[in-house]
Amino acid sequence: MVNEEMLNLRSFYIRLCKKIWIIPVAAVVGALISFIIYFLATTVFGTGTTYESEATLYIDFAYDEETGTQVDYYNAYTWNTLIATDEIIDTTMNNLTEMGISELEGSATTGGSIDSGVTRAQVIADTNADIPSDVRVMVLTITDADSDLAYAIAQATSDSLVKYGESNDAFESIKVLSCNESIASVYTDRTLVAVIFGAVLGIITCILLMMLMSLLNDAAYVPEDIEKKYHLPVIGVLSSEGTQELQYFRNLLIATANHLIAHTSDVKVVSPLDKGEDKKYALAANTRLKEVLGNDFDFGKTSIISSQMPNAGQDAVKELDLSDGVIIAIPAGKKNLGAITENLLSELHKLDVPVLGFVLTDADMKFLKRYYGI
Repeated sequence: MVNEEMLNLRSFYIRLCKKIWIIPVAAVVGALISFIIYFLATTVFGTGTTYESEATLYIDFAYDEETGTQVDYYNAYTWNTLIATDEIIDTTMNNLTEMGISELEGSATTGGSIDSGVTRAQVIADTNADIPSDVRVMVLTITDADSDLAYAIAQATSDSLVKYGESNDAFESIKVLSCNESIASVYTDRTLVAVIFGAVLGIITCILLMMLMSLLNDAAYVPEDIEKKYHLPVIGVLSSEGTQELQYFRNLLIATANHLIAHTSDVKVVSPLDKGEDKKYALAANTRLKEVLGNDFDFGKTSIISSQMPNAGQDAVKELDLSDGVIIAIPAGKKNLGAITENLLSELHKLDVPVLGFVLTDADMKFLKRYYGI
């Protein structure tokens, strides 16, 4: 006997519609979690407001009749590399010291200030040289959490570049065109994007989790669920007591019962419920089965009575052994019956008791109407 554990997507989506409220709840939860994470990352644990001081310098390259200008050798990458060299950074740090900002030892790239001082590593990390288009114009941007320190580093670095231009034969001169005081960096608030992303992720995660839970759920909702899993016929579908039986399923039950069990004389109905509920449920299922079959089945020729599973004792085993076969009643939507049903089938096989088929009991007729489109 081979089980086919496959997710019935049609059944899943119809059942999902009954729990559609879970989707917006998942969206709200996902959005809330995303908002909290974004808020913590940007506000609580973020770097806070940063400041930028921008200096513009003009570079006048020297020209040699034999070698020509060296303008092609200098770009943004070159300047950012040069600024970190001792020839320039030493002068920058000396300039800062003269401005009253002491040089600190260590490799820290944050935390400096006008009063406490600054490390060489932080000055390098704060500094960015860019050549927007004209190689003769450099835009020097200093970014730091301390506005005064950012402006001071911009002044000190600009002065060191001017001195670098005076001492290097590749330049006629480097001049400072402007050096602006620090302004707060523009902060892009992406809270809405984070919330939308969280909502979408919440919905997707919710659906995937529900699909996984449905895949692990061994409950049967339609006859095909049982037939695919156990490769045995479903004789029919029964609604719960007091619920109107659909004529469609009643006709199918009568036709199948007359074909599969009318040739037998003694049929037992069992149910794979645990904790002693099997006897009670088998009796209820048998009563409902006879009620639906009614006068369209010859009960004088075929006796259908309820019984217990083999684990009930020798009397139950003997009763099943003397029968012509059993019908297994499985409640629709009842979870955690897969393992015990397989065990029941295995025991019946050992006892050489034929399984005539299943009946799906307590079925939701509204669900089945939507599933089959009837």
